[in-house]
Amino acid sequence: MGKGGEQGGDSGEPAAQIRFYTWEEIQKHNLRTDKWLVIERKVYNVTKWANRHPGGHRVISHCAGEDATVRTLRTDPRGSPGSSSIL
Repeated sequence: MGKGGEQGGDSGEPAAQIRFYTWEEIQKHNLRTDKWLVIERKVYNVTKWANRHPGGHRVISHCAGEDATVRTLRTDPRGSPGSSSIL
């Protein structure tokens, strides 16, 4: 029996791979065809979702390639957990 919350090991499941990005790499993803956001230290590829954003793709475009945590907390009364569940 594995330790609580761990993946991999005896369960036969592959261990989760954590990917780290530099700010330099994140900042490259601010194009109409390639948008990434950082919300609470998590990186989201929102390229396909941007056109479905309730405020329109321009709202996402202003935050693409940046940390959008503060903007998300200001615009969503539920805070970023509500917003990130959509992503």
